[in-house]
Amino acid sequence: MKNTGKMKGKEVVQIYVRDKKSYLFRPEKELKAFAKVELEPGETKTLVLELDEDAFSYYVPHLERFAVESGEFDILAGTSSQDIRLEDTVTFLSKDEVRLPLGMTDAFKDFLEDERYTEYARQFLEVLHVDESHMFYQMLMGVNLIQIQELMSIMGIDDKTAGEMTEKLVKRQEFAAACQTSAKN
Repeated sequence: MKNTGKMKGKEVVQIYVRDKKSYLFRPEKELKAFAKVELEPGETKTLVLELDEDAFSYYVPHLERFAVESGEFDILAGTSSQDIRLEDTVTFLSKDEVRLPLGMTDAFKDFLEDERYTEYARQFLEVLHVDESHMFYQMLMGVNLIQIQELMSIMGIDDKTAGEMTEKLVKRQEFAAACQTSAKN
């Protein structure tokens, strides 16, 4: 901070944290630290405001505790939330998984896009012999697993196998050879 004026002055430096991509709703930016500084005319002071893990955490209802989500966070410094003068980005790697697991009512597209499920979703498509050029591919992207089970009967897959396959996808289990054999019949 530098006082460029001719009179002694005081200023409050505020540090905000903004989660660039949060799984749960969070405010656009959150005040996490502040300090009031008094400066003589022409005086410069360096302030150090430390942010610990708590500055990045928030209450996650399904975990019933505070947790930190992995990802990028903007660190914003200014005199108010509307007067940001310095900005930087940090990446936080957390041991916590704050996202809910996907389930039967989630769209298949969500399974492909969520890195926790991508591998299993691709295996699922391989078992069905469906790739991006297949007539069912776009349809599968917009429907949930319950609806996919119903579509699988049209593709000649029995209800038991369809149920086993969707359950394995939800539980992130490898697809057994038995499922692959049944899917081909």
